[in-house]
Amino acid sequence: MENPALAFISKLARKLGMAVLIAVLTLVTYSLWLFVQDHAGFEEHRSKRMSQVEGDRAKFRTELSEVSQKTNVATAMLAAQKQRGEQIEKVLKTLRELDAGTLERLIGDKEQQAAHDAQLAKTVVMQTETQTRIVELQREVVLGERVRAELERKLEELDQEQSQLKTENYAVMHYLRIAWKEGKGLIYAVFFTYLFGWLAVAACLYYGWAQLAVRGHAVRLRKTEVALPVIGESAVSVDHALWPGERLWVRRRFVQSVDSALTRRRRLLPDWKRPFSWWLCGTFGLVELRNERSDGERQVVFTNMNDPFAELAVVAVPDGGSFVVRAGFVMGLIADIGRRHLNREVDARGRDGIKARIIKRLGL
Repeated sequence: MENPALAFISKLARKLGMAVLIAVLTLVTYSLWLFVQDHAGFEEHRSKRMSQVEGDRAKFRTELSEVSQKTNVATAMLAAQKQRGEQIEKVLKTLRELDAGTLERLIGDKEQQAAHDAQLAKTVVMQTETQTRIVELQREVVLGERVRAELERKLEELDQEQSQLKTENYAVMHYLRIAWKEGKGLIYAVFFTYLFGWLAVAACLYYGWAQLAVRGHAVRLRKTEVALPVIGESAVSVDHALWPGERLWVRRRFVQSVDSALTRRRRLLPDWKRPFSWWLCGTFGLVELRNERSDGERQVVFTNMNDPFAELAVVAVPDGGSFVVRAGFVMGLIADIGRRHLNREVDARGRDGIKARIIKRLGL
């Protein structure tokens, strides 16, 4: 029995590999589109781009020199202002220690007290101005550092591009690099859409369309009364009988055991009138089982040999009835050798881990 954890990991790895493949194909397609749209030759384009890169490097170096100079000046002024603030703080501390008490203010020298108060007020104003200047200089230094870091990053990118342009001798690598630089947002979108797009669609269908559908009326394909199909009980393994004169066409992986009295042959397709449709449905390379005896029914046990957790169910559609099913769910066919009525066995796999196998009878 297959390990569910290993099956899930294998499925996830295949899906991730396919997503990477689609992203690579998107990159290659976009690079080919750039190549077609580029009227200039590879050497001409590279020469022009090298000139642009050299001009941008000179421009950014000049700006970086100016910004660095302003930032250094602001840093030096900030250090001086901080030193001045410390000196002013010491002066304020001394003036507050020399401040006269209430009794001394009443009986002391008024002129001396007035001069002390004026000096204290002036020092407080100087402290406020120094603190304001320190905040302004700090903001200027931080802004200058950000601008300098951004310019250094741009210069580093230009240096890398210049090095690539000097060593790049193949047009393929050139257009792939340009395509990645200009279209990486699109490539990421394609990558994650393939990985998680089905989840978004399923959520929209479940919480959006399904909520509207359950509030509506039931769909009736016909207004007249018709015989309804009968759905049997679902199980991992289904035991079905082939009566005398019946013939079964079934995919090999869905047969678990067969009565030894049945005649066994091979059949490539059920119907050669529509070979392409059957091939797309995956209904090819079938096993043909015939009950050519007249001494009763012969048992055939159906199960999914590739998925031990898949369930099967029998759906019997009587004459005059109908049943809508996806073509890819067809598992096999049963027909009376001497009659035109066919019994179809259908393998229906639902989405999101919900699996069902339907065996049904159709009158054709």
